[in-house]
Amino acid sequence: MIVDAVILAGKSFIINDDEILSDKVTYPINGIPMIDYVVGAVKDSKYIE
Repeated sequence: MIVDAVILAGKSFIINDDEILSDKVTYPINGIPMIDYVVGAVKDSKYIE
C-alpha cells in the first residue's frame, strides 16, 4: 500500500491508495477541493482538519 499526503488549498488529505492516481484537481461549487482519478480508485481517504 502506498500512503501519500496531498496538500490542496492549504488543507491536507491523507490518501491510502493501491491504484494509480491522476494529479487533476477540481473545485466544486462549495469550494471544497476534490481529486479526479483517471485510473483506479482510492480505497480509503481521510480528511485532516
